[in-house]
Amino acid sequence: SKYLTAFFVWGAISSVFFFHILWVMKKVINEGKEGLSADAQKILSNIWVLFLVSWFLYPGAYLMPYLTGLDGFFFSEDGVMARQLTYTIADVCSKVIYGVLLGNLALKLSNNKEMVELSN
Repeated sequence: SKYLTAFFVWGAISSVFFFHILWVMKKVINEGKEGLSADAQKILSNIWVLFLVSWFLYPGAYLMPYLTGLDGFFFSEDGVMARQLTYTIADVCSKVIYGVLLGNLALKLSNNKEMVELSN
């Protein structure tokens, strides 16, 4: 059907940008580790893992209607709820948990007198 074709075409187009953003994020996180304490580097590594896991939930949720066939589970009411729950988990992980990790990183950096002096 034409809707299925459009679904996969837009999925493919968005995937190009999705992978590019992940590549840029990995590069920025790796560059950000330079000169940081081991604790701060570990937090940045955890942020990268969180990004990978939580961000891959989005394409998974996008593909859910077609994972079990055109008349599969994900076209039912329970399937719609499962898809929405997946998006919600991805949102909480990629925003709230990321914010907590970033806050911890800021605390580590602000407690490091050398980093504070470098920023002035």
